[in-house]
Amino acid sequence: HKDYCDVEDQRLDSDPTYKRKPAHKPWEKVAETYREANRSSADHIQVKLRSVGRILVPKGEGSEAPLSDHEIELLAEMEHRRWWAERSLDGWKFAKNRNDSLKEHPNMVPYDQLDGASKDNDRNNVRKMLKIQKGEDQIIVMGNVALNKA
Repeated sequence: HKDYCDVEDQRLDSDPTYKRKPAHKPWEKVAETYREANRSSADHIQVKLRSVGRILVPKGEGSEAPLSDHEIELLAEMEHRRWWAERSLDGWKFAKNRNDSLKEHPNMVPYDQLDGASKDNDRNNVRKMLKIQKGEDQIIVMGNVALNKA
């Protein structure tokens, strides 16, 4: 969440017409719906990794298998679909302009219809979640290598 706020701060600094989003608050002041969105994104990273044949293991239990740019793109698309489903279940719908009080959002479209900045947000979210999940003591390995050890 802090990373998200840092990016939003940069946007506000560089564009005086940019509008502050409701989730752009300190964690303790942000609405529970946005907290849960952060948690869901983090929880789903294991699913995303398995979709490209990877898992997280403690360092020393395998050879690191970094993700390719293509795989990051696939995970970003998955993240967008996860976000879209989450928002839809919360009553959000598509509109050309974002309106939080009416739960309308222009990004409620397939991934290939998103603008570059929105796709970058999804890619960055995936990278950030991977970094957080790995921490200092885990690596990403091919799932079949780790399963063969078991």
